[in-house]
Amino acid sequence: MNAVRTAETPASDQHTVPASAFGAAWTGSWRGNAGARTSAGADLRLVRGETREYFTYAGGRFARERIAGGRQSFAGLFLLREQALAKAWRAICGLRGDLWRDEAGMRRETDRDSGAVLRNDSFSSARGSELSPHAGLVWSPATGWRFRANAQHAFRRPTLNELYRPFRQGANVTEANPLLRTERATSGEIGAEWNGVLSPTAGTLTLSATGFANDLRDAVANVTIARGPGTFPVVGTLPAGGLGRQRLNLERIRVNGLELAAAWRPTPALTLDAAVLFNDATVRSAPVARTLVGRRLAQVPRRSATFSAAWRAPSGLMISGRARALGRQFEDDENQLVLGAALVADATVSVPAGRRTELFLSVENAGDTRIETGRGADGVVNVAGPRAWRAGLRARW
Repeated sequence: MNAVRTAETPASDQHTVPASAFGAAWTGSWRGNAGARTSAGADLRLVRGETREYFTYAGGRFARERIAGGRQSFAGLFLLREQALAKAWRAICGLRGDLWRDEAGMRRETDRDSGAVLRNDSFSSARGSELSPHAGLVWSPATGWRFRANAQHAFRRPTLNELYRPFRQGANVTEANPLLRTERATSGEIGAEWNGVLSPTAGTLTLSATGFANDLRDAVANVTIARGPGTFPVVGTLPAGGLGRQRLNLERIRVNGLELAAAWRPTPALTLDAAVLFNDATVRSAPVARTLVGRRLAQVPRRSATFSAAWRAPSGLMISGRARALGRQFEDDENQLVLGAALVADATVSVPAGRRTELFLSVENAGDTRIETGRGADGVVNVAGPRAWRAGLRARW
């Protein structure tokens, strides 16, 4: 985009994205005495993918082509045991083991006119194993009441995109990183739930509250490492207002929060649901970018809420609606670019058109709210779609 924003040029043309995935899984369970149950399973997942794109737009055409991608494989086994400890107590414990492998990682860039190879990287294979334990406890002291607590440890391997594929959005460049380490998370959760009948005429009500704490190690984040204009290591040339980012591991992130939810069913035909989430996601330690310590995670609002309602008439007419409130959040890791809060409403009306078919009409973003999805340092703001109507026929068989 030029300085006065009267014209723009494409950043890249991702003309082909060949990818394939294969998976298989088996799960079995056995019931024992006093309601005890044991579950076990195994799964396998193979993923292969690459991106093929033209980039460096000049003179009305793209001058270069990039091919980047690789393969990943995962194999896992798990065992889960559910056991009653006493009249009102129940325990759940489990263990999962995984093997993973990243291989055939590559990135090749060529000049489209001369065919000259400008970059030809082959990345070393990596493999590893992980154990993921889980334990939980449920207490049901009286009819309608349930209290629960659980703790677990889990992992996530960076995706092929994060490892090998760079991308550009407007003036901003984000580089991949084939040296990313495995993310690991230790988390805990406590919750309480009450479910009961208010009265014969007021229907049923369910209330729940859940508090959670997550300690993430080596979380992958898009970290700002350069600001344009200029030419910089890793990210290359940036225009004025452009940002250069690279996917890096942040040593420690803490995500704590509270979720409150309610579901009221005053009649069998009417259901009302509401939920609010308070979420504090903060960087605690980041040797690769010490200025990020104390910053909030990008694109994670502190507060969000949803409300939904659904009513079904005796004739089969169904009317449902949902409202979502999203708090302010940051677009970037440095918490400089703010995405505004938004209230978004959707609604759907459907009516039977036969035993297995129905006609429907729905509206998304009914209030035509401005929903900010991205903001650049150059002032350019990306927004989600405006109000949209959809109508059609659904069939089930």
